[in-house]
Amino acid sequence: MARGMDETDPGSAPTLPGSSSDLGAVRVGLPSPSEHELGERYEKRSLLGEGGMGQVHVFRDGVIGREVALKSMRVSRTEQPEALARFLREARVQGQLEHPAIVPVYDLGIGPDGEAYFTMKKIRGRTIEEILVELREGAPDSTQRYSQRKLLSAFSSVCLAIDFAHARGVVHRDLKPQNVMLGDFGEVYVLDWGLAKVAEAADAQSDSIDPMDGESSGTVHGHILGTPGYMAPEQARGAGATADGRADVFALGAILFELLTWQPLVPRGTTVRMLHDTIVGPDARAIARAPERNVPPELEAVCVRACAADPADRFATARELHEAIERFQDGDRDLERRRALASTHAEAAATAAERAFSGTPEALERRKEALREVGRALALDPGHSEARRLLLRLLVEPPTVAPPEARAEIEATEAESRRVGAREGLLGYLLVPAAFPIVAWMGIRNLGLVIATLVLCFVCVALSVVMSRTQRPTERFVFVVFILSSAMVALMAPQFGPFLGMPNALGIVTVVFCAHAKRRGPLLVLASVVLAVAWLLPLTGVLPPSYAFTEEGPLAILPVATSFAPIPTTIHLVVISLATVLIPGFLIGRVHDGLAAAREHVSLQAWQLRQLVS
Repeated sequence: MARGMDETDPGSAPTLPGSSSDLGAVRVGLPSPSEHELGERYEKRSLLGEGGMGQVHVFRDGVIGREVALKSMRVSRTEQPEALARFLREARVQGQLEHPAIVPVYDLGIGPDGEAYFTMKKIRGRTIEEILVELREGAPDSTQRYSQRKLLSAFSSVCLAIDFAHARGVVHRDLKPQNVMLGDFGEVYVLDWGLAKVAEAADAQSDSIDPMDGESSGTVHGHILGTPGYMAPEQARGAGATADGRADVFALGAILFELLTWQPLVPRGTTVRMLHDTIVGPDARAIARAPERNVPPELEAVCVRACAADPADRFATARELHEAIERFQDGDRDLERRRALASTHAEAAATAAERAFSGTPEALERRKEALREVGRALALDPGHSEARRLLLRLLVEPPTVAPPEARAEIEATEAESRRVGAREGLLGYLLVPAAFPIVAWMGIRNLGLVIATLVLCFVCVALSVVMSRTQRPTERFVFVVFILSSAMVALMAPQFGPFLGMPNALGIVTVVFCAHAKRRGPLLVLASVVLAVAWLLPLTGVLPPSYAFTEEGPLAILPVATSFAPIPTTIHLVVISLATVLIPGFLIGRVHDGLAAAREHVSLQAWQLRQLVS
């Protein structure tokens, strides 16, 4: 859509010019119709826009041979000194601000019918107001064309243009989306300088603006100048005549808020209501006003500061606002580079992972490569979905063959388990000599069996101490101790026979060793062999029989190793029974605690993984 300079409509803002300048004085310095007839140079082509002040037409400049936009006042308004002064000041201020984002003015004069006019560059594009309407409506073309990055870049250029004007003593005072245009080829223009305030003492530089009698030709202190919803609180309070560049910073913040949230900073309503909301201080927090837009917190902080009710709390200059946007844009560009690198690493990780899952001889090396690459991808972009899914798969599908490092850790864990088992086994072995006084009280019938049992017990104690202090006790060491322990238990068989006490003791020993051995099959076979031999020896006559069956049916135990004095025998049986119940319970409890701790550890690790990939 082609547009020329925006027509200023008095109805768009509560502007009350208050000059009583003489019309002749205002016209001083303007070319008269006799000197420069409008029709001699400019040929009217088409109407661009129309408002209460006048019209904007496309004209062809016959002298230069180009199309220009010509803004003219209605004759009725030209006869009003205040309106004419404002119109001419707009042309002169705009014409003297030579900046790429400010439309250049070519000519200024009075037409043959007495209307004031000025010509300027004809520009093509759309205003931010039009773009926002299309974005709110979801127009696909605008959504694709005007990304947040592009709009922020244009906004940053506007900030620099306003900073340029401020450096030359000019405050715009009517910045709004309608007065910012984005050209068809990347141009950015700030329009409508009709309410601009020129400082009475601009910077002492050669290109400072001619104030044209200062404020007298445009505003009077106490009048409200600007557009409700975009004017600063000090303008809404009627102090527009004394407002400085920070009033424009507020308006820029309001435009930025609308670019980010697609809704106005000050909610639309009656003029009185909007002025009240402006003076109170609008809420510029995007998270509170438009959470669905997911405005980055850095940009939200920029909006909040630019739109502060107190000018002292705003950015001091429009350049500071520009620099804040550029810092965010630089970080955003860095984020894009990181995301691109993350995608490269994620692709490399996926390729390596497929080879790792194939089970080839190089699977472990490819898995290492995949984990390294996926780690780099997530370090660059923690939200990379493909990398997170791949990491989850790599973690929940472990390698079929343990890597050497993992194998070493597993063996170290098993060695520690054996050392712990050896320390726990000492308690069981020490119970055997502790029971010797009771056995002696019962009465010893075969001292050799008792001494052999004690000797084997002390050998097992010594080996357990050695195993508990060895850095990496081997499984062969465990088998040797188990064989000696089983032999010691077998020597207890003659005490009450192979069917009482001895199977319980051998079961306890087998449980203990199976809990700390990787290969349990040989232990179970050996325990079964010891038990079978203990049963067969009395039957073959190698050992005296331990039981006798009478004709009446009762089973009689025949003492071989010890006598059965009533009191000590009863005490001995009670101790054996308690040991049979307590020791397995204690051992199984320890195993259960270890498994519970392992399950808790695995659950916590799984929870952490879910947080990583959620």
